[in-house]
Amino acid sequence: MSAVRKKQLKIFEDLTIFEQQILCHTLPKAFDDIPIAKYQNLFGNEANKIMQELKRRKLNDHLKKYELKLKHYENLYQTEINTFESKLIQISSDHEDTQSNILMTLLK
Repeated sequence: MSAVRKKQLKIFEDLTIFEQQILCHTLPKAFDDIPIAKYQNLFGNEANKIMQELKRRKLNDHLKKYELKLKHYENLYQTEINTFESKLIQISSDHEDTQSNILMTLLK
């Protein structure tokens, strides 16, 4: 369970760093790898608007990937918790008679 939580925490940390980069306008180089000059000739003044829209979509896709990873690890964690709880309940019910006998002996 702790391994899943550690992975989830790492993803959350990466997401937080990425969000801070967005706020500080210091995006990773991958977001600036679209050569605007190449498209400037094709689209003229619309090139900047098109580039902004491409970056916006790229940012949204990147954020959605983080969210999906976080949900995935949350689901894994919940599955492991449920399995653990089921095992505890099973162990408890298996030893219920023993526990009641010990209690009765102590009460005598």
